Amino acid sequence: MALDGKIEANGIKRGGKIVVMSEEALFSSSNSTLVAKGNIEGGSIKSSAKSINITSGIANVASQSGKGGYVDVEGEKVLLVNASVNAKGKQMGGKVRIGGEFQGGKRQAY
Repeated sequence: MALDGKIEANGIKRGGKIVVMSEEALFSSSNSTLVAKGNIEGGSIKSSAKSINITSGIANVASQSGKGGYVDVEGEKVLLVNASVNAKGKQMGGKVRIGGEFQGGKRQAY
């Protein structure tokens, strides 16, 4: 599967959820942009592939006034190439997990 465009799930209070999954490989070009921003709380973005996940685009789950959201990039092999990941929040940053849980542990359930 290849991503080469923009997907937005922004919210007035909370950002939405974006889930992109592939049974094989997932390639996000430098043109791909996934945005799930919210004013009070950022949303969540999950990019998951069973085998290879190569991400080169933008993932943004920032919050202007509250807590940042969640970004998960998972796969058997994960490669970030010139990717931009933003989980900033004015009160508190969000969570970014590359490769699964702590030290590449189990994958996230959504």
